[in-house]
Amino acid sequence: MTRHALLSALLLSAPALAQGQVHVIDANAGPGTDFTSLIDGWSSAADGDVLLVRTGNYDHILIDGKSLAVVADAGATVTTGAVTVRNLASGQWALVQGLDIFGANNVRAVAAHDNGGTVWIEDCTIAGSFPFGFPSGGVAATDSASLVLARCQVSEPGGSPPFAEAVLSERSNLHLVETTVLGFDGATTEFQGGTGTSAVRVVDGSFSALGAVLEGGDGGDGLDFHGLCGSGGNGGDGLELAGAGAPAAFLFDVVASAGLGGSAAGAGTCTNGLDGSALDVQSGSVTSSAAPAGLFQVASPVRAGSPVNESYEGAPGTFVWLVWSGSAAVPTGPVAGFGGPPVHLASVNPIFRGVLDGAGQLTTSFTVAAVPPGLEALQLPLQALFVEFGPLRLTAGAPAALVVLDPTL
Repeated sequence: MTRHALLSALLLSAPALAQGQVHVIDANAGPGTDFTSLIDGWSSAADGDVLLVRTGNYDHILIDGKSLAVVADAGATVTTGAVTVRNLASGQWALVQGLDIFGANNVRAVAAHDNGGTVWIEDCTIAGSFPFGFPSGGVAATDSASLVLARCQVSEPGGSPPFAEAVLSERSNLHLVETTVLGFDGATTEFQGGTGTSAVRVVDGSFSALGAVLEGGDGGDGLDFHGLCGSGGNGGDGLELAGAGAPAAFLFDVVASAGLGGSAAGAGTCTNGLDGSALDVQSGSVTSSAAPAGLFQVASPVRAGSPVNESYEGAPGTFVWLVWSGSAAVPTGPVAGFGGPPVHLASVNPIFRGVLDGAGQLTTSFTVAAVPPGLEALQLPLQALFVEFGPLRLTAGAPAALVVLDPTL
């Protein structure tokens, strides 16, 4: 048996997280549609169901106390309102994959609160302002065991932002993977430059980032109005740590930059704004590594019988394993014995995939022949493991979620 066939067999034998039905959401009511409204889909879905969303513009998403996957179909362009995930119990897993998410009316585009399980947002664009709506913020996690943002971009809204940071984590464990977070630039209000916001603010809990970009927002410039001077606003921080609980941050191949202070305008005593800080550690600790990140991505969703395309990136000559599990973990930091970011899987089941070439890349694939009997989808968390010899070094790489669908869907 080839290693590709072995991997397929092992995945089929895994206890899948998705044990329910797949509901097709299509705003255009195409063939096979179950719901034309995403609201009808998530309100009707049972624990473990998958919402497969076709191209269209949809309203907000609420995942409340149940495992649920909301996944854009392959090739679809899906735009939604704000996403809220709350009240997940330990062992439950909410996956949101492939969506363009826009908040509105002074609420966060993505909010996770009071979750004992894992919230996983992957391959999404998260923007803080919905067209014709009031300005909104980016992402917030409150009292959540694990929020993963993988291969996402959190961008600034239009107008003056209502929040002091693009991403806020309070008493939670937040993990960014190949995610870019742009703090909001300050606007000019009543001749004074507004303050740029921090990209990420962590209050207690823990924070890890792999191959991420954290960019504080610039302060707004002052305005010279008929001889009245205006001061520039202060720039925002790339990463801000605060709180009485001494939050711990683990940074791997992360670029953090400060927002620039705005310029004063007009004659008088007005002043330029102060630049922010790349890292503003008010409490807690930061552990960082500049070594190249071990990156991994898998095409998802995919129909059974079609190739599952994988790509890996890291140091040339590194040996690569794909690690799979039937459930996600709720990590707070790196695992002893593994370098790099936290292990996001509840169990470690590795299978060898190859060696990175001279450019530090590997592209390969495997095929899952079918989903297990009685299921319409197989939903699995995956993660890359990079191994260097001489001396032996094991490094956890990026995580990714794989959704394999019945080919009739």
